[in-house]
Order: sequence, then structure tokens, then C-alpha cells
Amino acid sequence: MQILEFLNGISPWYWVAFALALGALEMATFSFFLIWPALASLIVAILLAASPELSPAVQVSVFAIGAIFLTFAGRFMVMAVVTRITC
Repeated sequence: MQILEFLNGISPWYWVAFALALGALEMATFSFFLIWPALASLIVAILLAASPELSPAVQVSVFAIGAIFLTFAGRFMVMAVVTRITC
């Protein structure tokens, strides 16, 4: 897939920079949404540092699955905390 070729051989620091950018946007918006994709990109950075030959398709897949999973898990976690505080 040629659209993902720019990810071939990149440094994990690009994923860390993406995580920091998402974290900065999260701090600016206070949405409790962007923090989860930021954590997912940190997971990809750690995996890429551990295994530099990770293909671009695997990087994007791990990011997408991680972002979706962490978003739903984080939503339920935040709702449980808010419910516990208000009760």
C-alpha cells in the first residue's frame, strides 16, 4: 500500500511526537478524547522501538485498534469515576 510507505523505516520518535501533539491538543480542549489516541501512539512507539522492522500496515493497525479500545475503555473508566463522585 503506497499511502503508508512514509511509515516504512521511520523512527519511533515520530510516534512520540504525534502523541505529544495529541496530548497538547487534549490539554487545550479538555475533551478527554484525544488522550486515548495519544496513548495508542505511545504504544506504537514502544513496539516500534522494540521491533524496528514493523511494517507500516502493522503500525497503523496497532494504532487504530489501540485508539478504539482505549477510547471505549477510557470512556467507561471516566464515567465510573464521575458516577462514584456524584453519588
